[in-house]
Amino acid sequence: MERIRKALYDKRRGIGIAAAVATGTYFICQYLSSKLSEIQDQSERDRTARDTLRRKFYQTLQDCTFTVMALLPSVDNEIDRAFKVQTITEELKERSKSSTLSSSGVISEKSLAPSSDNDTGSAPAMQTGPLSTDSSALSFNDQSTTASSNGDSSPDLPKSPSKISELKLKSKKDLWEDLKVGTFSQSITIHYAVTLLSLLTHIQLSHLGREAYVAQLRALARSRAPVPFDSVDDNDTYDKTYLSLTWWFIYTGLPRLSQRVKAAVDEIIGPATLRDLVDGNSINVWIDQVRNAIEGGPIEELLEDLFPMTDKSLMVTLDNNHQLNTGELFIDLVQQTRDSLQTADFKKILSECLNKNFSSLSASISQLQEGKLASQLPKIKKLGQSSLQSVPNDLVENVSNCDDLLTLDALIQTNYETSIDKF
Repeated sequence: MERIRKALYDKRRGIGIAAAVATGTYFICQYLSSKLSEIQDQSERDRTARDTLRRKFYQTLQDCTFTVMALLPSVDNEIDRAFKVQTITEELKERSKSSTLSSSGVISEKSLAPSSDNDTGSAPAMQTGPLSTDSSALSFNDQSTTASSNGDSSPDLPKSPSKISELKLKSKKDLWEDLKVGTFSQSITIHYAVTLLSLLTHIQLSHLGREAYVAQLRALARSRAPVPFDSVDDNDTYDKTYLSLTWWFIYTGLPRLSQRVKAAVDEIIGPATLRDLVDGNSINVWIDQVRNAIEGGPIEELLEDLFPMTDKSLMVTLDNNHQLNTGELFIDLVQQTRDSLQTADFKKILSECLNKNFSSLSASISQLQEGKLASQLPKIKKLGQSSLQSVPNDLVENVSNCDDLLTLDALIQTNYETSIDKF
């Protein structure tokens, strides 16, 4: 024992150094292990957060598509109310039933001439050159007419006494002129309406998605307990009030836009007669001219049609949606939406999406063979109706697939500073 004690005493310095090194190594390993575990946990949390954001982002895009599709029937009703194409078509068909028609049911060119007081009720003369090459021009494409009739849930459109009496007082020529202007106006307005509504829905749901995500993070921080990111808090109804602002576009902005389109069509296409020979290229030139007339003005006109940009228009919208809650968060969302719509990026996206959707229309119209203008009307109407009623909807998909819009959506959804600063 003495020798052992003496050996330890002689080597005490080395033993102390070894013990210190071992102890230091142990604590360093513990520290590194703890730090590595923290880094792994942080990396896992970051990965989960990124996956959650990515999932919420694509879920928002899907919600945008579903929301727009749910609003399209209301848009269809308002456009039909604005131009009354279906009502005019039914009136012309009703008049044709009371006249002596050819066995093929084709309206002659003479029937388009202005009716005199003496021959208003007389049957049109039989002609060899029909206005429509697709059976009867009055049929206005049976398939699209049937679809429109089935999809129109507004009972007062075809039944309104004032509208019917107004049409009864018009000559057949005037009805055909109204049908010409209304058909082009309707198809053009459909493309404007779907594009604008899709863009507005993307902006709104992106703002709502960001606010919901921040609210969930705050709830998680308070409770220190796991909170599902997909959970929805139904206690606040500000989101319902905020989304109800689409009422402004559908029932106020869209009718105003429809009248501007109709005025442009009447000026540009109105002078053309129903007997004029036109092909797809000629029609596309007309549509481009109408677009220049609509989009050549201040962009604020379209924005004022799209969203209540002033407090006065906001109050009008809220007054027409009873028992809706508002608050500071709602006001903030409205102002943020106005700011987003007024950015140069949004104006660029609007132009890009309009070009993309009207390019689809132009591609279909360019395939039309040369024929009399009257025979082209059913085809123009069918193109417009199919663009609005198709499922899935190509116009909505074109907007959703716009890269610049996806970038803007991502910027809005990840702009947490404005949301966090409020709390």
